[in-house]
Amino acid sequence: MLPPMSVDQTSLAPKQSHIGTTFPLPGYFHHSFFTQCQRQRFSLGGRIVKQPCTENMPALINGRTLCNIPILADLPASLLAHIERHLSPWPEHGNRLLFFKGDPGDFVAFVHCGRVYKTLHEPGGRELILGHSLPGELIGENTLVRAHRRSFTAQLSPDCRVSLLHRQYFAPLLANADFMERIHEQLCRNVHQLSDFIESACLYRLEARLARHLLNRMQGNDLEVRLPENQSILAAMLNVSRPRLNSSLQKMQRDGLIRLHEHGVTIEKPEQLRTIVNAN
Repeated sequence: MLPPMSVDQTSLAPKQSHIGTTFPLPGYFHHSFFTQCQRQRFSLGGRIVKQPCTENMPALINGRTLCNIPILADLPASLLAHIERHLSPWPEHGNRLLFFKGDPGDFVAFVHCGRVYKTLHEPGGRELILGHSLPGELIGENTLVRAHRRSFTAQLSPDCRVSLLHRQYFAPLLANADFMERIHEQLCRNVHQLSDFIESACLYRLEARLARHLLNRMQGNDLEVRLPENQSILAAMLNVSRPRLNSSLQKMQRDGLIRLHEHGVTIEKPEQLRTIVNAN
């Protein structure tokens, strides 16, 4: 069972107030990306919003669309041509909700830029982010293995661009053993990431949870860590309220462990962050 979610809908409205004055956080922490999406979702009392009709959209004719999708690398040209021929672009200014939890799994989506957030909601609007997909990744891949209903809601970041391949075009993909092996590998990675998320959200104190999150986002020895677009997203990722997240970030900055800036965080003392995680 997933832990109770702690970011309520009212706390996600854009704000300009800061908690504390000595170490104000960057302005981007006070704008909520999800507000508009949630209004679409919950103003209907849980009903499904009619999605744009992608079946009648023109297929993507630029072969470079798929060149940066690792899961398609070195597959037969005939299979790539089939995918390119039947891809449907999600409208650039369309609904920012790709699908809802409980929707039929009738397509997969290739992410070309931006992020797709995997979220769960309570009826009152509280939100939890289970993970996200980045450019070059495939979302909804479990529908290639079995026609389950969606197990999460997929929300697109403002800059996200995706293209869809619908179920009636799956047959050549299912027949390709190399492609399906990659799908099973991705499913295994997703299970591992979900297990890691549940461990962190359920078993770690907030300070250790935040330290663990920052360390996991490091790229090698690079101490510069990019944070999500705004604080509401990070709070939902950590299963914590936004005020508590603000307080923890400011404390880490006061203690000299991190330095906040416009685009994210510089980790000043990674070893001390590891000590916090290990002492949980």
